[in-house]
Amino acid sequence: MVIGEDSGLCVYSLDGEPGIYSARYAGEHGNNEKNRSKLQKELIGKDRKAYFNCVVAVMYPNGEYNFFSGKTYGLISKEELGNKDFGYDCIFYSEELGKTFGEATEEEKNSVSHRGRAIKELLKNIRF
Repeated sequence: MVIGEDSGLCVYSLDGEPGIYSARYAGEHGNNEKNRSKLQKELIGKDRKAYFNCVVAVMYPNGEYNFFSGKTYGLISKEELGNKDFGYDCIFYSEELGKTFGEATEEEKNSVSHRGRAIKELLKNIRF
């Protein structure tokens, strides 16, 4: 069995960008500061509604496969709040938490995260 996942930040007013290119949105892979800066520039005067999306794929030895997804919804804040070490967390304001992921504890973030939701679906449905 093989399991893989990918996730990204999707902004409605940007037709889903940065999406799967979230980690390299500004060109250089993993430059969080540049990625956030580019996103903020792209959002000037636009709606800031967004969501994180995660898809987990599982491929079984017999060739069958399944996909499981998870989403969490929010807004892109105009200022960076909280921990700035990981991706877009400091500018993703979670509707469910009432704060940015950067301000949330690990437990709070995991309770509503897109990855957590996708993994829960995988664990409910995986066949061994």
